[in-house]
Amino acid sequence: MAFQTEFEFTLPRGYIDRDGNLHRDGVMRLANAADEILPLRDPRVSQNPRKNRMLQ
Repeated sequence: MAFQTEFEFTLPRGYIDRDGNLHRDGVMRLANAADEILPLRDPRVSQNPRKNRMLQ
């Protein structure tokens, strides 16, 4: 049995992008270690104390 890491979802009202397209369906995946580590290496994060505090 494989561990499920992606989950399909449907937004009840959807999201309208800049071009006016409605998006309702998507796929969300579980976070992994890289999702937490890579932003800490981004210079924009280290230059912004608010972002840096949220990630620690």
